[in-house]
Amino acid sequence: MWPFTKYYSILDSGFLEGGTDWHCHILPGVDDGIRSMESALEVLAYYEEIGIREVWLTPHIMEDVPNTPADLRTRFAELHAAYLAQHGEAAGAPTGAPSDPAAGAPDRFAAGAPIRLHLAAENMLDTLFDRRFETGDLLTMVHHSTDAATVASAPRTPSEPSTPGTPSAPIEATTPRTFPTDIIPGPAGDMLLVETSYFSPPMAFEDTLDDIRLKGLHPLLAHPERYVYMGRRDYRRLKENGVRFQLNLMSLVGMYGDDAAEKASSLLLDGMYDYAGSDLHRLSPWQRAITDRCLTKKEVAALQLLRDRMDSSDR
Repeated sequence: MWPFTKYYSILDSGFLEGGTDWHCHILPGVDDGIRSMESALEVLAYYEEIGIREVWLTPHIMEDVPNTPADLRTRFAELHAAYLAQHGEAAGAPTGAPSDPAAGAPDRFAAGAPIRLHLAAENMLDTLFDRRFETGDLLTMVHHSTDAATVASAPRTPSEPSTPGTPSAPIEATTPRTFPTDIIPGPAGDMLLVETSYFSPPMAFEDTLDDIRLKGLHPLLAHPERYVYMGRRDYRRLKENGVRFQLNLMSLVGMYGDDAAEKASSLLLDGMYDYAGSDLHRLSPWQRAITDRCLTKKEVAALQLLRDRMDSSDR
């Protein structure tokens, strides 16, 4: 570390203010993340304090944690109702949904408005995923604000190979697909958050990613910097094949070791990430991570560029 060099925290960078957490384990009692409703509400209260305005709840679905979309929707509805009750609002619409400007009510980005909550899942690419994928029993995400009908019926055009650091274009679905609309979590989507083992790829990894794309969905790979079996050539090939990358912000500050931190910094500076998330499982490690002043000016500038890409994609 050079003397007199100033370092910054994620919180200092302004990256979180008014932004979206695209990956977290706040939905209580369904995986290895937050355990209780009380703790989940505490996390959301802290998110309000630091300015996060939208959250995708992405509990694990894997052979060891075989959550079903139906059960997750039920638990989400319970959290949604409890969160709205804290704000003195009734359940029934997505939290923080844009209101009618004519009515003079605040929109979802106004100060004091509740955080907008959505439900998706972090899908391990294993045999359980293969079975669920065949039946279409999935929880997907959106990368832009629209309504469910628009997503389900919009024509899809073939994609060009993606340029690293830019969101991929929509792709042609081989068969018509109607995306399931969650009971509360907002519009149905066209991205699927996926992960693999940290140490080795699943069998037919890239074939599975191709199958996801052929169904009209964009694979969004969670925390690519944490996969020890991946190198620069692997990242380039995946990006060229239309896979989107989601940065784990805690990787960037060394919470998962030096190797993950170095990869995260390199991918960030190269503009390879499309989205970012906390991957929050407990509140206190997240609080430490975002206040640790270890980011360089170049990393802060790259985070701002990533935020620009995220904002242009999800609104």
